[in-house]
Amino acid sequence: MPRSPTEKKEPSLIAWSVQRASSSREYVETIVVISAVTALGWFLAPRTSHLAFGLFYLLAVIVLSLRVGRWPVLLAGILSAMAWDFLLIPPYFSFAVMSVEDGMMLGTYCVVALVAGQLTARVRAQELVERLREQRATALFHLTRALAATGTLDEAATAFLRQADGVFNAKTALLFTGENGSLSAHRSSSYSLAEHHREFSDAKWAFPKDIVDRFDTVAQLLSPNDLVELSLPLFSHRYASVGPRDMPWEEREKLLSQRRREALTAIAKSTGFGGILALLEKAENAWAIGWELAKVEDKQFDARVVPELLVVAETTERKFAEAYATARIYEDVVAARKMSFDKWSPEEVSAFVALLPFGRETWDQVATLPEPIPSEYWKKRSIFRP
Repeated sequence: MPRSPTEKKEPSLIAWSVQRASSSREYVETIVVISAVTALGWFLAPRTSHLAFGLFYLLAVIVLSLRVGRWPVLLAGILSAMAWDFLLIPPYFSFAVMSVEDGMMLGTYCVVALVAGQLTARVRAQELVERLREQRATALFHLTRALAATGTLDEAATAFLRQADGVFNAKTALLFTGENGSLSAHRSSSYSLAEHHREFSDAKWAFPKDIVDRFDTVAQLLSPNDLVELSLPLFSHRYASVGPRDMPWEEREKLLSQRRREALTAIAKSTGFGGILALLEKAENAWAIGWELAKVEDKQFDARVVPELLVVAETTERKFAEAYATARIYEDVVAARKMSFDKWSPEEVSAFVALLPFGRETWDQVATLPEPIPSEYWKKRSIFRP
């Protein structure tokens, strides 16, 4: 898919290629390190033997081999040998060697530095290959597990797209061939062709506006009617594309929060709390659902969430309930402290008070509650009572 030259690409979870040319930064780093060692040797030369600096150069080459590629390491070995001979081994400012011992030392250094540097770089490259293999195996495992939980082609395509978005840390699309041979994107595809070309309309590769408008029309026709499916991108752990590309981060976060609340309100009006639970089952960010649901004007779900879902075994629902309760608590901390726990179980009470602001006032309130609530509270806070 085309990308603007100025568009920043976020790093992928998997580096799909470890074979790359050494960057100019690595060559600059190599020259700087060898220059620094040479400068140190130049100032210390009157106080020590020139033979000692071979060890410093060798150490520098080994350290560089842990950070840069093979070719910069090769450059480090050659530069260090030349600098040592020209500046630190008598006669100075000459590549001539006066004694046999100096010649043997210089020759041995060149061989050891080049071999050691290349071997270390090879080990580092093998480590990167093994890491890549492990990441690929992990991605394949997660994809296989996600696909195994599906029952239809549509669910499999949705699961595949979610995994692809996470692995590549980018928007992806899955194209299917229609009856007339045309290609159409699956409804769960996060990559919007129209949005991408409209955002970079000044790029040479961008389609004209009339074609982009046609893409947008087709995308709207293919978009799902289910409010839950439409809302999934808003509650993903990945970056949610809302607002203009140049919008400040703070304004983008406010707009995203507004869109989330609007989506939750629409789902609640359409299918009630069951729709919220359906979204919770499919979405990635359970905390965001609970936090934003607590901020909608209609507080009809307070009794459905708190305290029952605070103690459920299912981690997703419990995280959702904790986010919901936390948001409601911070709306009015005083009212939260005065809540009546008459019909609550000790487990529910301890789960709720653990969400109150951590401080002396909360500690004093917990101390007035019967056991085992105080003990459970301090277990959940994972800290000793002061």
